[in-house]
Amino acid sequence: MRTAFWVLLFFALSASSAAQVKGTVVLPESYSPTGTMTTLGEMATVSSENASLAKRIAAVIAVQSPYPDEVTAEAISLRLIGNGIGGVQITGARRVRLLKGSLASLRKRVEEEATAYFRSLLPEALEVRLTFQRVPEMKLGPGASLRFARTSPYIHSGTQLLRITATKNGRSESAGFLQVGLRFWAKVPVAKGPLSPGLILQQRDWEYQVREITYPIHDYIHHPEELIGHQVVLPVQEGEVLRSRMVASPLAVKRGSTVTLILKNGPVQISTEGRALADGRLGETVKTLNPSTRKILTCLVTAAGRVEVTLP
Repeated sequence: MRTAFWVLLFFALSASSAAQVKGTVVLPESYSPTGTMTTLGEMATVSSENASLAKRIAAVIAVQSPYPDEVTAEAISLRLIGNGIGGVQITGARRVRLLKGSLASLRKRVEEEATAYFRSLLPEALEVRLTFQRVPEMKLGPGASLRFARTSPYIHSGTQLLRITATKNGRSESAGFLQVGLRFWAKVPVAKGPLSPGLILQQRDWEYQVREITYPIHDYIHHPEELIGHQVVLPVQEGEVLRSRMVASPLAVKRGSTVTLILKNGPVQISTEGRALADGRLGETVKTLNPSTRKILTCLVTAAGRVEVTLP
């Protein structure tokens, strides 16, 4: 009788234990991370008769950057419990050795491609130094390509965010934000002396010096053609770097001056005199009075002392 009792008790306990197991996780001896976080579905073999539960188990983050040398079955069990998942049997290796070379390779690739992305947007004469402050938590599988997009329309020194999307076969696999510190240096024009608004610039008015560029890149001047013959529109101090917003092309039309007014109507073109009612530079529009009709026309400045308008 006593033997039969223990046999029955053994089968009862075995059945109870089997009923409690809802899923199984089989751990490998080692694993190479491919991103800054790794789920159980990526690291281990997950199985369950309940498909929904299997997906939940597979989505649990097993380990994340900065990666330790190994992760234990006990640590994974705690992560499952922390995600509200019980009844999972963990088998296979008791410790998973993490081979972290692939993560370093991922970071290197992201940094190299981000550097190339910024260099493609900047003038060649500009020296740029990048400091990568945060690499996004994303996955980059075999054959995936990276796409970068700025969160700011302007490139400037300091911290900038890049949105990175990993795509494969035209489909997005993962995305994240890369935080980058940017610094720029270049040979820039520096005023030899104070420059007053209205001055027409000549080569003798500036010299080139290597300076760190701390202002928006779109304001950076790197060709002499952007200065010679242009007019100073803002006061410039001696030793100050000349920037795009400080100069403009010279006035082609002055307010109150007599201009050549070209009236166009299809193939017909008539030339007459007009009077400019505002200052204008090449390519700008100015209000112009046609004395013969006393009408005010909006005309395009096409040359010094010349404006044109197409009549309806």
